[in-house]
Amino acid sequence: MSPQQVERLRKRAARQRLFIVRLGVVGAGVLAAWAVLTGVAGSQLLAIENIEVTGNDRLSAADVTALAALPEGATLLRFDAPRVEERLMESPWIAAVTLHRQPPSTLRIAVIERVPVAMVDTGMSFWYVDGDARVLTESVPATVTVLPVIRDLPDFAAEPGLRSASKALRNALAVLRGLSAELAGTVRVVTAPSINETALVTSGNVEIMIGEAVRLDEKSLLVEDIVDERGEQVVFIDVRSVERPISRGLGQ
Repeated sequence: MSPQQVERLRKRAARQRLFIVRLGVVGAGVLAAWAVLTGVAGSQLLAIENIEVTGNDRLSAADVTALAALPEGATLLRFDAPRVEERLMESPWIAAVTLHRQPPSTLRIAVIERVPVAMVDTGMSFWYVDGDARVLTESVPATVTVLPVIRDLPDFAAEPGLRSASKALRNALAVLRGLSAELAGTVRVVTAPSINETALVTSGNVEIMIGEAVRLDEKSLLVEDIVDERGEQVVFIDVRSVERPISRGLGQ
């Protein structure tokens, strides 16, 4: 073997020894990090001592904390976050939730709540519903609200957390959503025994037959023009046909 070959073998052996040493150092570091993390996760070093709730309005911070149901001894590194989120999402009021860990001891729960747009009167109870016809929760009898009340629904079932399949309710909500802001602000009651018979009652006690939630821009404008023209004398308006609107005044 030539001196050059001997030198190459020597250098190769040196590189191999260096690689093995480095590998050992890396392995030892990984093991040490794993041991530290395992020890921290298994200790109370990052124990959750504070829970901050943001984005809540209808639900209190105590309500949200109770729904989260963090187990005793939970730490920022040791709790089942997906299960906590799942429990929170079981509330009909919560549309979305995000958990934020804030060392050394705070868990922040950020929620987005659903917004009620009306109350449904079943004749026996009142129920909040959002714009997607999702039933939120029952209202207490003494509730004072500026939300419009929807009545006479023939196909409504109160199932908290679920979207109602009631076609009459969905049409009524679409009507409220599509009216002009000026007209919508006066609506106090919606009666909806059927889609075609959907009617509004305003704060001025004007009954407006609105029907199906179509051509609502035109229907709103017609109603506003009739009210402007006839003033307090008008008590009934029918704009189900925008080509042939009908109105009646007192004594007619």
